[in-house]
Amino acid sequence: HTAQAYWKGILLADMLPELAPQILARASEVGNSRIVLGVHYPLDVMGARIMGQAAAADRLNDPAFVRLVDEAKAELRSELERSVGAPLADYIESDLRYRSLDAARGEYRNRLTYGFEPVDPAIVNDIPADAAVLLRSVAPHLTDEERLGVLRDTALPAGYPLDRAAPDGGWLRIDLAAAYATV
Repeated sequence: HTAQAYWKGILLADMLPELAPQILARASEVGNSRIVLGVHYPLDVMGARIMGQAAAADRLNDPAFVRLVDEAKAELRSELERSVGAPLADYIESDLRYRSLDAARGEYRNRLTYGFEPVDPAIVNDIPADAAVLLRSVAPHLTDEERLGVLRDTALPAGYPLDRAAPDGGWLRIDLAAAYATV
């Protein structure tokens, strides 16, 4: 449930980058609900977020799939604008029902580690190169290396539980809501 919520939330955030932190906070609520219901532990949810991010990046790195995402994005945005009768950016700006950007970023960041302390603060770890695509819609003007720079700059420090020190980096550290809000 959690992995699916994250990868679908990330794809929706790709289509609506103006609302990405809020959408990502909603995805994190699905994972948190699994803990509240007593069917998963925080580490389960953290692992599922890692899986969801990697799955979304895998799909967004597939040119055939990206074409479908871009078609869906155009259709979704057009339908939303038609239904609200205004440009999407104007409507989002005026609609106070959405939680604030800061609140969404805070909720999302708190659920990255669930209060666990780093277990290996000396670990050296990078962000996987495949993750650069996660910022494609909010930062189309940046190169993949520049997008990775944003992900690195907004990431958690290394060494938390489930963090992975490997040549291709680890997904746990990525704070996608902060990255979207930064660009």
